[in-house]
Amino acid sequence: MSDDAVDTLALALGGLDPQEVLGAQVEKVLFSTGNLSRVVGVRTVEGDEVVVKSRPDSSRLEGVLGVQRALHGAGQPVPEPLGTVHRQNGRAVSVERLVLGGEHRGPTAGAASDFAAVFHDLVRAAPGAAQHPSLRHDLPAWVDWGDDASRLWPQRDSPGGEIRSPGPADVDDAGRDAAEVLRTLDREPVLVHADFEDQNIRWHGTRIHVVHDWDSLAPLPECAGVGAVAAIWPAGVVAWCATIGQAADFIAAYEHHRGAPFDAVETRAAWAAALWHRAFNARKDAADGGGTQLDLFRRDVAALRARAGLG
Repeated sequence: MSDDAVDTLALALGGLDPQEVLGAQVEKVLFSTGNLSRVVGVRTVEGDEVVVKSRPDSSRLEGVLGVQRALHGAGQPVPEPLGTVHRQNGRAVSVERLVLGGEHRGPTAGAASDFAAVFHDLVRAAPGAAQHPSLRHDLPAWVDWGDDASRLWPQRDSPGGEIRSPGPADVDDAGRDAAEVLRTLDREPVLVHADFEDQNIRWHGTRIHVVHDWDSLAPLPECAGVGAVAAIWPAGVVAWCATIGQAADFIAAYEHHRGAPFDAVETRAAWAAALWHRAFNARKDAADGGGTQLDLFRRDVAALRARAGLG
């Protein structure tokens, strides 16, 4: 390997022995990406191609790997975890089998229904939330509306300006009102992929190929998880978020695949989760001086509030 490749892998491993983590020596670094989390693809001398993932340590990661392993074993389009979590210097490192290929779809014709079908299948195939209590901790920030009404926003999930101080009134009011709906929701949690958006998903035509980025697992009421994902399912490649129509199509398609519509309380909560997620992204933009997420939020906020019963 080149010196740059050696340095890239060493940075991801954070001082851990490659042999210990991978079970074999590394022949080649295939790619490297990431910021707070680092993702490095490698080929071992035995010919295995795997992904090394390094991120800030959290007690939830054993639960993540457990659910990921269960879903892979159930035949879902989920990369197979290999081994366990390795910890060093405040970082946690895990390995999964590399799954190459596939394309993004974005908000093309029929995509909302197909995305919702895959999301539904993953929710149904996942273990019960009670089996993995560690996943209640360190929730992904964009679904962490929390139980404490005195706290509006969580710590942001990316570098940038402070969001826990007062921000634009329209953004903060939307987050506060949506969180109040969600905090009073009395429904059992299920395990959902809270970052189920186009950039993390690959297809072969209309057939699902693989769903990546399982660190974003979260135990949420089903309707809230669906709403939070409905807000952003086309995002990451050609779109920033879902339009109101695209979000509505996703929710309706999920209800179809579920075989039953959400009741009035659940429907309101689904749209409240969509509103909160969009407001969270807008609040980050506002903290950084403005941006597309803030502009799109202001385009859609009245419609989102109305659907969440917060007009």
